[in-house]
Amino acid sequence: MVAQRPIFASMRRILSGLIALLLLSPGAQAELDVRLSDTIIEELDSVQLLIRDRGTQQSETPDLSPLSSDFHVMGVNTSSQYRYTNGQTQSWVDYQITLQPKTVGRLTIPPITIGDKQTVALALDVRALNQDTRNRIDSLVFYEQDFSADAVYVQAELIMVRRLFYGEGVQLFGGQPPPPDIVDALVVELGEARTGTTNREGRSYGVFEQRFAIFPETSGRLSIPAASISASVRLFDQGRVTRKGVRIRTEPKTILVKPIPSSYPRNEPWLPAHSLQITQSLTPDLAEISTGESIQRRIAVQVRGNTGASIAGFDVSQDGGNFRLYPKPPQILDEARSDSMYGQRIWTADIVPLMPGAQSLPGLSISWWNTDTDALQVTTLDALALTVIGAAAPDTISAAIPREKPDSVSKVPAEPVSDNGGMSLSSFLKGLVGGLIGCAILLICITLYRKIRVSGHRLGHAKRDLDTLQGTLLHAIDSGRVATIRPALSAYVEARFRVGPSAGLEAFAQSSPLAGPFLEALARNAFSQASDQDATLNADQIDNGRRAVTRLTSPSRRPKRASLPPLYAG
Repeated sequence: MVAQRPIFASMRRILSGLIALLLLSPGAQAELDVRLSDTIIEELDSVQLLIRDRGTQQSETPDLSPLSSDFHVMGVNTSSQYRYTNGQTQSWVDYQITLQPKTVGRLTIPPITIGDKQTVALALDVRALNQDTRNRIDSLVFYEQDFSADAVYVQAELIMVRRLFYGEGVQLFGGQPPPPDIVDALVVELGEARTGTTNREGRSYGVFEQRFAIFPETSGRLSIPAASISASVRLFDQGRVTRKGVRIRTEPKTILVKPIPSSYPRNEPWLPAHSLQITQSLTPDLAEISTGESIQRRIAVQVRGNTGASIAGFDVSQDGGNFRLYPKPPQILDEARSDSMYGQRIWTADIVPLMPGAQSLPGLSISWWNTDTDALQVTTLDALALTVIGAAAPDTISAAIPREKPDSVSKVPAEPVSDNGGMSLSSFLKGLVGGLIGCAILLICITLYRKIRVSGHRLGHAKRDLDTLQGTLLHAIDSGRVATIRPALSAYVEARFRVGPSAGLEAFAQSSPLAGPFLEALARNAFSQASDQDATLNADQIDNGRRAVTRLTSPSRRPKRASLPPLYAG
């Protein structure tokens, strides 16, 4: 019997090792313990939901979505423990979830899932604050929200101002809420948030102000959701100092979005704004300019109360063949100031006068809707007068002088010869004129050579800019939104055909059988008064648009230059 004891001792050690391995293996003692730090709390208090996952050292992400209906989840802390004592192994993961109730009454904390395990449901009683405590808290921290109007036109600017007031003893958590997330609207923050102080009813408050510009994209009703922030408020109650966690919320708001007024011209792009200005400049700014010299004309259209993309392309091409025009891609600029959004569209072109005399660069008229006066307005830029000096440019002269037929011979009277055998006066003058003409031709050749080099440099940049504009246009067509397609198409045809928008769209319409129907579809859908939805194209119209644009880059489909007006460079 004594000889058998070492054998039994060895067996016991083996069994203890097996038990330890079983305890360490996944799923050993797999269970969830759950409890609340308190079962009765006041309305603004928070409570900790404590969950222990036994038999594991691996933490997982608990599914807290069932809590969202009745609770704010203020934070989640996770910790793990492992113990080995007297041959016994213990391990667990603790989850501490801080909750703040959204309402009062008897609430149920639903089962929480962690991995493949689930807790049991728990009950929590939330007592309402007495009215005196509620009034004191509401006077210490609160939101105010202002809107520039209760109704705006589609694509017009709506100003929203959000102000948080907080008194002494208030601590704010988590930073300020972001700009509102609004369906079918563009939201832009106006400037940086501003802080300051103010006094109300003898009490000093800190103020945090945020300003936003909202541009609704469809008519109907626009829903602006509520925003919230967490804070802690210090209260004195019966000689004791307590702190209450609070959540301050703004009120949701509904704005009426009106469609385009029926009195607005249907053939004009819709442009709502507070104001619109057109300015222009010449570089160099000269009272007189010589033929063949280059000047740069810059026209800027600025709106207050909208973006630069809202300004459609405009046509300021020169008529009559008195100028050569080299336009650049348009610039679209936006500036979010504290009072409003400011947008710009800038048109720039190099202009070369060809004929001397009093010349004129055409003006510009833009229709827009004044949202302050609720009326249609037309802003006009007068034509620009120029005095051009010098002789007509060589290509203009050659076009004006008729060429003689090769078989025609001009009869010239015999030239008298001087008695002294020298050159006659007539021959001398002809030689002098011939020498001057030769010098002029040499200067013209040098000038043309320099222009060819500059044009080649410009052509390389223009090709890269054109590819970018085409990519933007194809992306806009894929979106199907007419409001996005129209400005992208105007910018593209301006750069491709090197003409104004009207002439560019006409050239585009003639470029392929698909282009004309595509433009008609844009026109039909652009300003629909009957629909409350943003104008969009169907799948067939989108496909036609893509094919019409891509055919422009195919050599076999490229439109002929002969279709362009002769005053534009080929």
